[in-house]
Parts: sequence; structure tokens; C-alpha cells
Amino acid sequence: MEKADNKQKASFEALFAQDMKSFEGYVIGKMLAYINDPKIISFAGGLPSSEVFPLDIIHKAAKKSLGKDWQLTLQYSSIPGEKELLEAAIDYLRRDGISIGPENIIITTSGQHGLDLVGRLFLDSQDYIVIDLPTFGGALSAFELEVAQYIGRDIQEDGSDVEGMEQGIEGLLAKGKKPKFIYVVPDFQNPSGITISLEKRLSLLSLSKKYGIPLVEDSPYRELRYKGKNIPSIYSLDKNQGNVIGVYTFSKILCPGIRVGFNIGPPEIIKKFNAIKSANILNTPKLNQDICTTFLRECDLDAHFKKAVVY
Repeated sequence: MEKADNKQKASFEALFAQDMKSFEGYVIGKMLAYINDPKIISFAGGLPSSEVFPLDIIHKAAKKSLGKDWQLTLQYSSIPGEKELLEAAIDYLRRDGISIGPENIIITTSGQHGLDLVGRLFLDSQDYIVIDLPTFGGALSAFELEVAQYIGRDIQEDGSDVEGMEQGIEGLLAKGKKPKFIYVVPDFQNPSGITISLEKRLSLLSLSKKYGIPLVEDSPYRELRYKGKNIPSIYSLDKNQGNVIGVYTFSKILCPGIRVGFNIGPPEIIKKFNAIKSANILNTPKLNQDICTTFLRECDLDAHFKKAVVY
């Protein structure tokens, strides 16, 4: 009987998609199983302190959501996201000089899901992406689901090596190929902690426009500044010209367990993100979205972020 089971297992593995046979997933993500071990202090991932989670807001939001229309809260919900959260996120982005409409935003089930949507939309097997070295491992895992290849350039003290990236793009174009997008984490980059200078943000934007390559701006840490002044986001610098896709998450500014984020970008891209989301996860839980809406609408965000950077 044991031999038969082994034979069946081997035959199933033979049926795996070719690209999945060697795929191992997000290595650091697997370490999350150990985060509750009091003997381990892990620096492997960007784990916020639970001391700063606004439990009062979370309790209030959950009670309100489940008490008012619990049948609606616990049902399937809108694929693009709840209207209240979409509006709250749009208002929240105005704090950062970003003015968009409902056609420019989709609610995601975490920033990782937002990255997955980007990879699924743009990448065919063996397509190229332009990245900093090092860069966020979770993004690489999302893109490697599509068997991506990379033009990587060592990150510098003031951010991306834009000249090196351009040389890599030119080299690829000479071979008749073109990168699908440029991926950067401009603020407090994971894992280097480097923030891209204003000059280099403008240069990255110019690079995107010059070659017609979209720029993906991953912004999980933007609000968590310890000192100095905020540098304008690349999305805001683009002034809605359609060259930038923004990836945001509530994991670092609220709490990771909520698993809610949002992507912003041109309407034609958001429309496709909605189509992909309808097929891969369908909808983001309404209860979690309601908690995020209350957080954005009723929490003293400035005080909360100030507290968050103390821990």
C-alpha cells in the first residue's frame, strides 16, 4: 500500500505546472511561524510592534460593523472594495498631495496581494523587471510566480542607481526586449532603510516616461518617519499622468492581521486589477475594510504615527 501511495505522489508532482516545480515561496514569510516564540527576536521581516495597535479603534469598528448590519458585513462584498473605505483612502491620500478618483483605486487583501496583482497583470514568463539590489523579498516572490527576470543595480546612499538602470534598459532593448516595469520602495527601503532623494525620484520618473515603462512605487513605511521632512511620493510627482502604480498596505500603519491594502493607478490598470481580483480572491472581507475605514476616519493619525515610531 505504501509503494502505491509513493507512486501516486510522484505522478501528481509530474503534473505540477513547470514553473511551480522549483518555486519555494517567500523564504522570510515562512519565518512568521516563529514570531510568537518569546525566545526569538527576529529582524528578518518588517514586523510592527503590537504595542502600537489601536485596539480601541479596532474594537469600536468591529462592534459597529457587526452590530449595525451583521448579515451584510459577513456576506460577500464588492470586488473593488467598500465605497466607504475607497472614499476614506482617497481622502487619506490627499494628506500626501495625491488627488485621485474612485476609478484610480482598488482595495487589496494586503500589500502582498497588491504586488501579486501587478505581477499577474504585466508579466509573462521570463519577462524582465528593473529593481534595486537588495530589494523586498516578498516582491521578488510575487514576481517569481510569473518566472520574472531582473535588471538589478546596487542601491546607493541616496537611492536607486538610475544611470545604471538606464544602461541595463538600453542593453535589454538592444536585444529586442523591454522591461515590463521598474519596482522601487522609495521610503525607508526594505531591507536597506534608504530613502530615495527627490532628485532621484524625479530621475526615476523621467526614466519611466522616456522608455514607456511603468514605475511601481511600494509605500508600506512612508508614514513611519523618525526624523526629517517627507519627500514627495513619486506618484504625486507624476501628477496623474499615468506613469506610476502605487502599492499601499495597512499592515505597518494599523496592524498586519487585518490584511487590507490598496493599489492606485490609471483607470485601465485598475480595471484589470479588478478582473484579476475577481478570479484569484474575489473580495476583501468587509469587516476588515470597515475597521480600516474607522481607523482612517476616526483615529488621530498624526498622534498614532508619532507613537508608532517610538516603539
